[in-house]
Amino acid sequence: DAKAEAKADVKEAKVATKHAKARTKHAAKHAAAKTEAAKDATVAAAAPASTK
Repeated sequence: DAKAEAKADVKEAKVATKHAKARTKHAAKHAAAKTEAAKDATVAAAAPASTK
């Protein structure tokens, strides 16, 4: 019936939101890790130049 369908739709929307949030969190974590790696690489590249 319509009520049950509406309930299912709400449940699906909630799950979709939850998944989207998790994906965003995951993407942010990866972006942060990439930034850190880039920073490390920059520091590593700059180090030999600064020791001269």
